[in-house]
Order: sequence, then C-alpha cells, then structure tokens
Amino acid sequence: MPQVAYVASDDYKTIDDSKTRKFFAHPTAGMPASQASMSPAPFSPIGDSVGFFKFRDQFYFDTFFQGNGWADFEGHRENQLDLRYHLAVFHREKNVTREVCEYLYDPDRSLVPILPAPQ
Repeated sequence: MPQVAYVASDDYKTIDDSKTRKFFAHPTAGMPASQASMSPAPFSPIGDSVGFFKFRDQFYFDTFFQGNGWADFEGHRENQLDLRYHLAVFHREKNVTREVCEYLYDPDRSLVPILPAPQ
C-alpha cells in the first residue's frame, strides 16, 4: 500500500503543495531527462512509499523507485528492469534534495549497497 509523504502548512490544516513538491516530487516527473518538461508537471512522487529515519542528528528519507519505465532521480535508467528494487536514500539540506546512496533489494541477499550513488 502506498505511503506518500506530504508537508503540512504552518497551521497544520492543509497540505503545503510548494514544500511537498520541493521535498518529495520526482524532479523529472518520472520521465527520462531528455523528455522532461521545463513546465510544472502534476505532482509525481519519487516513489510510492516513503520512510524516514535519523542518522547522526540528520533526517533522511528513503523510497523504492517506481521502475516500470520510470526514470531514476536524475532522469536516467528508465529502461532498467530492476530499478523498482532500488531503495534510494535522500537528504534535504539548504533547499536541495539529493540522493545519498542506493541499495539493491535482492530477495536472496536482502539489501545490497550500490556504491557510490549514481550521478
């Protein structure tokens, strides 16, 4: 079941669409970088389910990429069949969300780190 993250407004009564997009929207709306539009697209999250964790006093979020023809965070690897098994870890600092690393889920070996994170 999808668990999409949203950022609440300052009064917690509505969703802050602008901040939600800045934190959790896929930068190319899932399209390959060569096909991504410069105009605002409908909200497309980086992944269907988002998890949060704290490490060394910093907060991170993670999600599995959509796969099935969707591009990765940089708008690449759209044709990589196992992309949906890639768990990406993100950190947001100074108004920039960046991918920190990826793990490849292998049912026989659990999570296998992919180092370094793709650029």
